[in-house]
Amino acid sequence: MPRIVARAILHCQRPRGDGVRRKPMVPGTDITAGRPGLRRVRTKLQPLHRCARRNKQARMEAFDVISVSDEQLVSRTLRGDSHAFSALVDRHRGRVLNLAYRMLGNRERAEDAAQEAFVRAYSRLESYRPGGKFISWLLSITAHLCIDELRRRPFAADSLEDIETETHTVAAAEDDPAGDYEREEHRRATHAALGRLSDEQRLAMVLVHLQDMTYDQAAEVMGIPAGTVKSHAHRGRARLKQMLAPHVEELRT
Repeated sequence: MPRIVARAILHCQRPRGDGVRRKPMVPGTDITAGRPGLRRVRTKLQPLHRCARRNKQARMEAFDVISVSDEQLVSRTLRGDSHAFSALVDRHRGRVLNLAYRMLGNRERAEDAAQEAFVRAYSRLESYRPGGKFISWLLSITAHLCIDELRRRPFAADSLEDIETETHTVAAAEDDPAGDYEREEHRRATHAALGRLSDEQRLAMVLVHLQDMTYDQAAEVMGIPAGTVKSHAHRGRARLKQMLAPHVEELRT
């Protein structure tokens, strides 16, 4: 019960100035009759009672997040369920952060971009069209935000940090230290080389090869034809292969 409601009830139960507590009213009797002050209190409390009923209903409508689709969570969010949007953030934060990190090269900038992406998604949620993939819509917001950020400050690779996503988790090879070192060095070199690609090539490479998207799905994120995505990814692979060739040869020697 809201605190203000409890105080109002206690106030109505206090003895009057003569110190004599009145008998309880007969059920069904209008206790506000002849008491305009109490009638005003009841009128003011009605919105609070309605709010309490809505909160109770929201608790009763608790749901199993795993079994609820993105579209259902969006619908619940638009109806005022803040827990539903929190579930969307928990579900997709890994992929959003991974995309931002690969695009910007720096963990701190990526975390800021990921947070801003969810803020923008929440403010534009009514523009989401059911039927399309929510994750594609969300990654599109993230990608455009990162490209805007790159226009202000270029890609700057820091030390490679593992970012777990729903589709990629890099595990250390404890029984092969030498092989683990080579893989780590290759990943560092690849991360730095990504920064030397054009924004379009890097985005296509990240979506197709690191986010495991099809060309059609990546095209939806980038807002361009699938054939253009394929072209960007092909050119990006060719450039990466060229840039990493000396590094691969060095690791072999």
